[in-house]
Amino acid sequence: MAEPSKLPAGVAWAGWGSIVIGVLMDLSALMLVAAQAMLGDVDLDALRDAPELTDSAVTMLSHARGLAVSQALAGTFLVVVGIYFLKRRRWALLMVEVSSWLAIAYTLVSGPFFLRSTLGGEAGLPRPVALLVAGAGVVLIVLQVILLALFLRYLRRPEVRGLFDPGHRGRESA
Repeated sequence: MAEPSKLPAGVAWAGWGSIVIGVLMDLSALMLVAAQAMLGDVDLDALRDAPELTDSAVTMLSHARGLAVSQALAGTFLVVVGIYFLKRRRWALLMVEVSSWLAIAYTLVSGPFFLRSTLGGEAGLPRPVALLVAGAGVVLIVLQVILLALFLRYLRRPEVRGLFDPGHRGRESA
């Protein structure tokens, strides 16, 4: 990897951020597997009547293995991309951009489902609390999309893109 002192702060943060998020996703996948293992052979359909669990939680538990595998693959992908992003490989820059666009799409698609479950009473929250949670959710959704858009704009700056040119890496390491 290039020495952190030679990388602009934004590039270093993006690379390390990708690695940290990937590790957290992998740990979360392990927790999903552990949760499913602790439940054992519990009848998940019977859990749908439990007031402590929402339908979304039961659905997630019923698909825990597939979700865990998908999440572990995505997390490992982000770790690898982050490492090669710090090494300034062109393909890693492209993958960070693609991942950012996918994150924007996921946020915009999943946001309404979050709001529906919060405001629709599925979470079992009192109405004023549900409105507060939904309002905070809208703020976070908007902020995430704005921050990702600003990040993509930063990655497209000529001086940042130039860092990922093979010739630039070669001159610096000589």
